[in-house]
Amino acid sequence: MMKKAMLVFLPVLFFSCAGGGAGLKDLYVPGIYEGIGEGYFGPVVLEVTVSPGAIIQIDVLQYSDTLGIGTAAFDELTNMILDANSTDVDIVAGASYSSRGFLEAVENALQKASL
Repeated sequence: MMKKAMLVFLPVLFFSCAGGGAGLKDLYVPGIYEGIGEGYFGPVVLEVTVSPGAIIQIDVLQYSDTLGIGTAAFDELTNMILDANSTDVDIVAGASYSSRGFLEAVENALQKASL
């Protein structure tokens, strides 16, 4: 009887200590954070909105990069980052400096939001 009780108790103890696999780990303090990166022609300034476990929204506030090239890269990168919930994404071909500046700005904001 004692062995049966231990077999039931140990998994319950393990899952309660390990979080039971319940949800994602909290990565961020929820809020809106500003980030700055260096684009092709100057700074890229944006706001990143986060929940405890996800990047929710990215809004570009200021940029000096080429309209249509840099801005297209920003849109594509935003979608990739939101889908991956990470800045570990490829840069956009033909807009490498703009892409790097954008990613730098997002990472700068996420550092501020990190726990």
